[in-house]
Amino acid sequence: MPLEIESRIEKDMMIQKMSGVLDISTVELLHNSINYLCEITKVIYDFDNIKFIDSTGVGGIASVIRECQKNKVTIKINNISPEVFEVLDILGLPEIFGEETFEVKQI
Repeated sequence: MPLEIESRIEKDMMIQKMSGVLDISTVELLHNSINYLCEITKVIYDFDNIKFIDSTGVGGIASVIRECQKNKVTIKINNISPEVFEVLDILGLPEIFGEETFEVKQI
């Protein structure tokens, strides 16, 4: 299953709704999704339909968060499934980048 990204910009905020899998075959799309950082102050990734993430996907998320922080852009990842969040949590991303960056989907 490929990764699909539906993007929209509202004022100075970019919202990206993601569907599919975030793995070695799709992580480049994640990297390309932040090409507009000079125009925005906040990025919201909606992971409601992300079903699977591998280590390359986790690395991609870490890279995007670092890039946003470097450019002083607030980033939030919402609607993370408990299964995907477990992978992020085991690898320490909430601890490294701040719990406030990640929001687990309420089931």
